[in-house]
Amino acid sequence: MNKDTKRALDDLMLDEKYRNVPGWIFVGLILLVIGYVSLGSIGTDSQKVVGEVISTHTRMHDEGHTLYIMVKIPNRTSLVKVKLPTNQPIKKDAKVELNQVETLWLEKHRYTFSKYLDSKNKTLTETNKN
Repeated sequence: MNKDTKRALDDLMLDEKYRNVPGWIFVGLILLVIGYVSLGSIGTDSQKVVGEVISTHTRMHDEGHTLYIMVKIPNRTSLVKVKLPTNQPIKKDAKVELNQVETLWLEKHRYTFSKYLDSKNKTLTETNKN
């Protein structure tokens, strides 16, 4: 076998051996991005904050609906959208306690419903009856 043929065969074998490397690099980069985003939303510090229910929002989907309350928190300029648990009634203008969780890398906050603070306020269905 002459040298040119051997060199061509070696080049073909190297091409075949490393042909999948760019695909694996792409998959690795995608996994790194997904890991960064998912780990970035993990909370590091949690505290309770108090706010006032300003309005409600309902998202309809195939399984039914999801209720959200829009809460005004004193230190924020914008309203916070919080998912309301299914066993909780909607109360207008009520004070609520929220769990504020700081995310790991993105320096943002996530809010989850904790409880209503005052029971004097009527639920939304009670106000519609009057």
